[in-house]
Amino acid sequence: MEDGTTPDDATEAEAVEWCRGQEEWLATKYAGPAATECVTRENRWWDAKGKFIGQADVGFAADGIALVLDYKFGRVPVAAAANNMQLAALALLAFDNMEGLEVVFCGILQPFASRKEPRVVRYRRESVEELRGYFYRLLAEVEEPGARRVPGEEQCRYCKAKVECPAC
Repeated sequence: MEDGTTPDDATEAEAVEWCRGQEEWLATKYAGPAATECVTRENRWWDAKGKFIGQADVGFAADGIALVLDYKFGRVPVAAAANNMQLAALALLAFDNMEGLEVVFCGILQPFASRKEPRVVRYRRESVEELRGYFYRLLAEVEEPGARRVPGEEQCRYCKAKVECPAC
């Protein structure tokens, strides 16, 4: 998905094509007919204070409304959009990195876990400012010397540092 090519494996190729079709349909549904042009794909975003970074898989925007999507090609369903902290962080980052937004919709496409219409969550600028305070408090807590670490399958599943993490 990241580089715009289609995999050789037929099952993976079909999943990629499904995701691409969902992108266009969801962009029109949530951000409007003017938002069919992708405005970001696999770009790293920093928050306004430079405290954390995130990467949206794809984003569309028009007329003050954005749709940000993340792909999960695993077979285990992830947290629902309304409870997904990654999507909340991506919404905050979208507001910080895309000009003129009033609303950001975020969703997850999981072609191997579900082909139902993806649940999408809506964030308004004012609700994201509350999230900003929450994320900054969390960051301050984990950066404290001697902060308690709680490793586990769910919270460490996708961590790239799991192999060398002293808490695991």
